[in-house]
Amino acid sequence: MVAPPTETVVVVVLLLIGAAAFGVAPIALSVGTAHRACRDLYRGLWLLRVETTSTTTASTGKGWIELVGRIVAEEPLRSPFERVDCVAYEYEVTKRPSESDPTSSDVTVRGRRWTSFHLEDDAGRALVDPTEPELTLRPGYDATFEWGAEPDHVKAFVDDVVFDLGAFEGVIRELSPGDEFRYVERRLDVGETVHVYGPRRPIADDGTTLADPVIVSPTALSARPQFVRAIGGLAVSLPFLALGITVCFAATYWLLGLVLV
Repeated sequence: MVAPPTETVVVVVLLLIGAAAFGVAPIALSVGTAHRACRDLYRGLWLLRVETTSTTTASTGKGWIELVGRIVAEEPLRSPFERVDCVAYEYEVTKRPSESDPTSSDVTVRGRRWTSFHLEDDAGRALVDPTEPELTLRPGYDATFEWGAEPDHVKAFVDDVVFDLGAFEGVIRELSPGDEFRYVERRLDVGETVHVYGPRRPIADDGTTLADPVIVSPTALSARPQFVRAIGGLAVSLPFLALGITVCFAATYWLLGLVLV
């Protein structure tokens, strides 16, 4: 058998790499979707077994628990736009498309902060002190102003925090009268009743402590939506996985056949 020319080998190898990449894309998509589906499935399973308890008995036994109570914080955060005492907030500042250039796209800066707090019920208090909590925040402030017409406290926050991030670099120099910015915040307020989910922890000096992983939600979580999302995710991921594997094998078989002929 005569060896193919070097140029032919190089072209075939490049085609093989391209075909493999084309097949890897749906595989990567399926893996990511399957990962999220497995996470939802896991959460649904522990929600079926979660025990709703009080702060005084939260550290006895094993497994995940649900605590329901009121947020108490000695050193709360101050939300950026409504200036409300809270323990967590998210903000968005969006530069709307200019009237002089309506085809321009939005430019958005987002930020998030949270702090530890106590959950208080009729029996006592539990310290909620996670490193990376999963928070469901309630909608709060949502307003749009022309550039320069926003309230002083909103402008102060934007000047001190948002513009320092550099996301609007270049946009500010192009501002003109009539340009609009939208300001949005979502929060968990002090005094708000929330549901906190997490694994049992030993009693600390100041009461029961809930650390990672912790989920905080204004409403009770249900297992059914988790299972629905898990089934939907798996139903989407499996065909993409099969497609990616088929493309990779078919392309490899075809291209290797060209080389070996």
